[in-house]
Amino acid sequence: MNIWELLKVAFDALLSNKMRAFLTMLGVIIGVASVILLVSIGQGVSISVTGEIQGLGANLLNIVPGKVEMGPGGGGEAFVRFKATVAEKLVKDIKQLPEVVAITEVTELSLRAKFQGEKRKALAMAVGPDYPEARNFHPKQGEFFNWAAYRSAKNVCLIGETVRKELFGLLDPVGKTINLNGQPFRVIGVMEKKGSFFGFEMDNIIILPFPVAKKVFNVDHASYLLAKIDHPDNLESAKKKIERIASRYLDKNDYSVISQEEVLSIFGNILGTLTLMLGGIAGISLLVGGIGIMNIMLVSVTERTREIGIRKAVGARTFDILSQFLVESVTLSLVGGALGIFIGYLGSLLIRKYLVPAEVTFWSVLLAFTFSAAVGIFFGVYPAYKAARIDPIVALRYE
Repeated sequence: MNIWELLKVAFDALLSNKMRAFLTMLGVIIGVASVILLVSIGQGVSISVTGEIQGLGANLLNIVPGKVEMGPGGGGEAFVRFKATVAEKLVKDIKQLPEVVAITEVTELSLRAKFQGEKRKALAMAVGPDYPEARNFHPKQGEFFNWAAYRSAKNVCLIGETVRKELFGLLDPVGKTINLNGQPFRVIGVMEKKGSFFGFEMDNIIILPFPVAKKVFNVDHASYLLAKIDHPDNLESAKKKIERIASRYLDKNDYSVISQEEVLSIFGNILGTLTLMLGGIAGISLLVGGIGIMNIMLVSVTERTREIGIRKAVGARTFDILSQFLVESVTLSLVGGALGIFIGYLGSLLIRKYLVPAEVTFWSVLLAFTFSAAVGIFFGVYPAYKAARIDPIVALRYE
């Protein structure tokens, strides 16, 4: 029998038991769809995070508390945060470096904002005047506070687009006074629309000078420092100089200076491992589907024992019988795989539109489809071999 005859016989056998064939394929359909869906979510999140980091620019250095080791097995004891006094000294000294274009401390805190009865809980960022340049995040209305306002610790702030809409509606917020945790602050600007960044809604934000946060809200720490370097070629030399400055105030295990490339590498390793884990978990359902195929094919061999005997009696070779049942098994698996690819792709589009970033990649589709074919072959070999080894005389007597 040629391949087309084998396929025709396989489809005739499957169509004669449509419901059983569908239920058998269901495990493969779910398995393939799960692989594509979960891998697409992992890839989508990875692309999104990479884009967010790259959007900040390539010539950034992050000065973070604790010792962060690069490469496999990286990690270390976290110092958690810098003391405010230490952070201010670091900013002052690092700012003198010729390679440094901008340097700012960053501290995150949660505040309740109120204006004329309207209330809003928002993420607050206590930063320095260089924050817009360092973070590439600028006011679209009004202006950012300057070094004079920073040093005098005036109660001024800037707000994000979401805070502006919730508190002010159609009113112009610039020049108005809002209460932050009961303290009056004058709004001097509205930040450009930014969207989310690492899970934070950057439009639901309030920005205030770091010394004000110290004075008004008793902030005694900085979460990290961010330095923008004039050119990517100067990153390494600037990194070494910053490390020397940091060593004046901190032990070597209490800080790390990390470039954007190193940040991307860390997140890439984490998200790559996560994607593989998600794909592996989904792959388990493919194995379950394969076991279902083997079970049904064994039942089919038993049901068609007399048919096998007749075929052998009229000249069918052992190889013909083996090929027939193996093709049936692979057909079940491939049809299920094709349906799973369609469902997985459609599901990823819906997830990307309504839930989280998702990106279907060619390799995930190829992997899922190849695995489904391999499952059909692997779990179909034994039933096919069993069918091929049946004695034709015994098969003809089978009732």
